[in-house]
Amino acid sequence: MFTVEVQQALRALVALAGTDAPLVLDTLARRAHAPAPALAKILARLARMGLVVGRRGPGGGYSLGRPAGEIRLADIVRPMQGEAFARTCLFGLPQCSDDAPCPLHPAWGAVRSGLLDLVENETLASLASRSQESRRSGARSGTVRRPLTARRPAAGARGRRR
Repeated sequence: MFTVEVQQALRALVALAGTDAPLVLDTLARRAHAPAPALAKILARLARMGLVVGRRGPGGGYSLGRPAGEIRLADIVRPMQGEAFARTCLFGLPQCSDDAPCPLHPAWGAVRSGLLDLVENETLASLASRSQESRRSGARSGTVRRPLTARRPAAGARGRRR
């Protein structure tokens, strides 16, 4: 549903919302499960949007540009993914509407409404809080929850077939 860029931005912003100290790019990339070069470009865009602040030098790093409770998902998703976010037809029809619906139109309308409500009302503070709760409950149960990421072949294993 969200582009990879938006997903990485959300993970980075939630990581920043969950800490009081600025995070350097490498640490933030590790916590956001994103490649540092791609995340650097995303952070530059988020800085232009006023959502993050980057400081150079000792004690520098990235921090939120305003309080986490004031940053809604819509403040991130809409500028990065565009105004057409969640408004296009799932069938890809250019003229899908209540008057000329595609077969998924009624079901998608309800899902879309919920999704738009979610991005308008969810804040980074609430996501960071749930993320910390999830990590604590994972630590208590002995399981570590990590997002699914593509695995790279082991060094020297590239090009070999079994």
